[in-house]
Amino acid sequence: TDDFNNTNLIGVGGMSTVYKGVFPDGNQVAVKRLRPEFHNTKTNSNFNLERKLLLDVKHPNIVQVLGSCNSGNLKVLILENMPNGNLDMHPNLPWSHRMDIAGGVAQALAYLHGEWQGANPMHCDLKASSVLLDEKFNAHITDVRLANQSSTIISDGTFSGSIGYMPPAEYALSTVPTKAGDVYSFGTLMMELLTGVKPDASMPMDSNLQAMVRQAFPDKLHSVLDPQILDYNFRDQITMCTKIALHCTNDLPIDRPSMRDVL
Repeated sequence: TDDFNNTNLIGVGGMSTVYKGVFPDGNQVAVKRLRPEFHNTKTNSNFNLERKLLLDVKHPNIVQVLGSCNSGNLKVLILENMPNGNLDMHPNLPWSHRMDIAGGVAQALAYLHGEWQGANPMHCDLKASSVLLDEKFNAHITDVRLANQSSTIISDGTFSGSIGYMPPAEYALSTVPTKAGDVYSFGTLMMELLTGVKPDASMPMDSNLQAMVRQAFPDKLHSVLDPQILDYNFRDQITMCTKIALHCTNDLPIDRPSMRDVL
């Protein structure tokens, strides 16, 4: 990172900053540093807990934590490098890439929800910017955090979820984060891939992204799809993906599928 020089800055999150790092052998990594102003007894304790657990997460569609450091004011996670940045940076991807990305994200969430035996295995904040892309545009989700089972406040003390991607009821009522909430966020992400429209938290409930797709399906679906994927050859795939997205964004959590069912 050249001592965390701004010339190596990759991105800035709510509590952390990410830099490009280079090992002596030339291999590039991403170095995620918790900013010093957020250091306190609670975040220090949770940093230690989460870094140990996240080092155990091994899945091809989850950004791998390669190492960590917790020394004084230096608290960092060393992550594998994703040369194509995040999904937010690529609004014009071909349909084949979009399909593969949705499938990769679904595989990662299914692993977190059922196959990994870690504590409180939920993502809690799935969105386009937390989907990173490798050199072949394979999806790798990042920012996996461990949910506190008693509230929507996650272990680092911040609110879990991004308005627009999360179920409105969870945000309004500050309910416990759930796997069904991750499923809703996944359905919203799929709608974004289908339409090219980002979820807008300022839109009324009856005209937001989820409502727009639901009202258009099936007869007027073509009117809300991203023009770049309007190809007759993809019609069946697009219809199937839209059905999945609608199922995932049902209002009642009990009416949403599990991520294993999505696959």
